[in-house]
Amino acid sequence: MEEQIVRSLVEEFSGPFQADGGDLVLVSCDKNVAVLQIVIGPETCRECIMGAEDVKEIISGSIESQLGRPMEVVVEVVEKV
Repeated sequence: MEEQIVRSLVEEFSGPFQADGGDLVLVSCDKNVAVLQIVIGPETCRECIMGAEDVKEIISGSIESQLGRPMEVVVEVVEKV
C-alpha cells in the first residue's frame, strides 16, 4: 500500500520536472522509507527545478496526509551527462 501511494505521488509531481528537462523518480520504498531521485540532465533548466528539501517537504506532507502517519523521505539529486 505504501509503495502505491508514494508511486502515485511521484508520478503526479514528476510532470513539472519533465517539463523542465529533468525527472523525479521513485528508487525504492518500504513501510518506513521512500527514496526519490531528482534527475538533472544537460537540457534541464536548473533554475526551474525545485530543490531536494522542498520536494522532501511536499512529498512527506502528502504521504502523511494519505497514510495517516509520517514516513521518512530521502531525496537525492543525480546529474546525468
